[in-house]
Amino acid sequence: MEKVSIIVPVFNAQNRLEACINSLLNQTYNNTEIIIVDDGSADSSPNIIDKLYKQNPNLIKTCKQNNSGVAAARNKGLALATGDYVMFVDSDDNLDNCCIEKVLSCAIKHNSDITRFKFTYLYADGTEKIEKSSFPDNLFIEKKDFKKYIYNKIITGMEMNSTMRTLFKKQVVNNVSFNEHMVTGEDLVFIIDTLSNARNFLYLPYPLYYYYQSNQGLTGSGIDVFTKYKYNIILSFIILQHLKMWGMYSPFNILKTVLRLLFITFSKLKRRLLKSV
Repeated sequence: MEKVSIIVPVFNAQNRLEACINSLLNQTYNNTEIIIVDDGSADSSPNIIDKLYKQNPNLIKTCKQNNSGVAAARNKGLALATGDYVMFVDSDDNLDNCCIEKVLSCAIKHNSDITRFKFTYLYADGTEKIEKSSFPDNLFIEKKDFKKYIYNKIITGMEMNSTMRTLFKKQVVNNVSFNEHMVTGEDLVFIIDTLSNARNFLYLPYPLYYYYQSNQGLTGSGIDVFTKYKYNIILSFIILQHLKMWGMYSPFNILKTVLRLLFITFSKLKRRLLKSV
């Protein structure tokens, strides 16, 4: 029976942390380990973590570190993971109770190295909205088709910008880590590196990850727009370097990569303006 390691980085997440961990404890699939990494929280998060660990010592692993950022926290979790598969969950988000069981069964059926699925936006007022994805439902592709279905979407910024709602086979992340020098965009770099190790990819149309819309937490929007723009420039250079590896180095794809920078920046500004209304 395959084991799934669920890695949860935590920083000042007292308001939603317990609900997050309970959603992991209440999974219908029972061969999991929950790895909680406290990134130097200054609120009551450490007390919540300690309580949950004492209640579930066989299911939860915990560790603490000085505040070093979400990338360092996830790397610490990866180092502790003993599962056959790995999933990352942010400390203010939730999983549907059947998430692991449903996604893992599909991953095993297809023997997929990376399995991605939809998320549901969960707003503070209780309303929900299912993500719109550009991937075809139940898409299963081998590596030779990554160029058409995945790399093109990375170039334009349409998909693969986060590690959430993704189940990784452990072997594709064994020699991969998050860039701890990046304060934003580290997810995409991690995804690009894991795709290099992956033989195939599966996309499922199930909205089983609840993505809470908030300005708090480790991966929240507390980063100013200029900093995001700066790191998106770095991301654009990283993508340009990979175009040659992917056999996609052409004037048109170079242009799309540059336009990606403008698209991502505009999208972030738009979301921020909508939140302020």
